[in-house]
Amino acid sequence: MELAVEQHYEEKSKVQTKMENVLQENDRLLTQALSVEIVNIVVHENMKSICLNVTACARCVTTETELKTDFLNNECYDMLLRKYHTLEKHCITLEVNNQLNTELFQRDTPLTILQ
Repeated sequence: MELAVEQHYEEKSKVQTKMENVLQENDRLLTQALSVEIVNIVVHENMKSICLNVTACARCVTTETELKTDFLNNECYDMLLRKYHTLEKHCITLEVNNQLNTELFQRDTPLTILQ
């Protein structure tokens, strides 16, 4: 009977040791899984942040390009408008000169015919 109790005690001790080993292994695996999960969360959040930054930069570049195009179009428009006004002034000057020449010619012509 003592031998049976002793064997039972040894088996119980072995089972407890195996249980402790299994619990320690489970704890190690759980810690490792949590560490991997934490790293995944951090990487995922950083990637979302990077993607947001890239998207924002892409929007900025597009907007900046549009502004440059608008600015160039504005510059061209302003330059063409200035040239138009200059040409308009020259045309008015030419018309006035032409009219004056016509009036002078008409004024001088009857005198020449009479002479």
